Amino acid sequence: MPIPPQGNIPVLHATRHQDTGVDEISVADLAGLLADDQHVLDAEVLLVAAALVHKNRHDPEDGADALDAAAPGAISEAANAEGSSHSFARADHNHQHTAALHENGGGAEISVTALLGLLADDQHVLNAEVLAIAAALLHASRHVPGGGDPMRWTANKLLKGAGAGADPTEIDVPAGVTFTELNGNDTSAQLAFASTWEDYDLSAIIGAGAVAVLIAIRVMASSENVGVRKNGTALNRINNVVSDAASPYWGFSIIAECDVNRIIEIYSTEVATRFSVLGYWS
Repeated sequence: MPIPPQGNIPVLHATRHQDTGVDEISVADLAGLLADDQHVLDAEVLLVAAALVHKNRHDPEDGADALDAAAPGAISEAANAEGSSHSFARADHNHQHTAALHENGGGAEISVTALLGLLADDQHVLNAEVLAIAAALLHASRHVPGGGDPMRWTANKLLKGAGAGADPTEIDVPAGVTFTELNGNDTSAQLAFASTWEDYDLSAIIGAGAVAVLIAIRVMASSENVGVRKNGTALNRINNVVSDAASPYWGFSIIAECDVNRIIEIYSTEVATRFSVLGYWS
């Protein structure tokens, strides 16, 4: 459409709305992005710049008006608290955590009770269970030859059992048989393997012509199977022995026939069981 002239010179419509045009347009608050960079120096930007400059003034490292900063306290078992210091802790601060805190007398002393694993040092184990075992061992040792209260019987006599809870009685050895008493402490053996009949060679312990031996058996568990028999026999001469669980270590004696080579066989379900020679008949 034709544009009305200004004076005698025709002008384009667009120039009317440009800078200094007769109908200049304002872009204030219009939506969209202008093609050219704008000069943004208004109050909002100035406030942001001022805030950044203000923050830097309080930098605890090199600010003109630095905030107070101090090291944090060491870790302790004290209750959580806000604190009363006027200083701040920096973002890369560290809390000291020492081993002494968990040692004897420390604020967070550790108890090893019932923990798994093996401590480096030997422990003082003096509880009731160990004391009971020690007492049982001492009791058994009193009744072996050389003990404080050894089992005794008359030479050339045999001890005959009288039932549970009763003392054995002595009986005469059959005529023509001689009994030789030995010190059981000096003649003892243990099994190499549990639950297996093994030979026990007595040729260096008992004399030639021996026909039977008296063996003391020291039981090392509250319940086990033990046996003594003549060498080469298939007789399953095994007895189950049960004692008070509070004192499982005790002993008893058994007679077994020996062969011409003075060898017998011994058996136990516990390799710790001890077989001692108290004497022999010949």
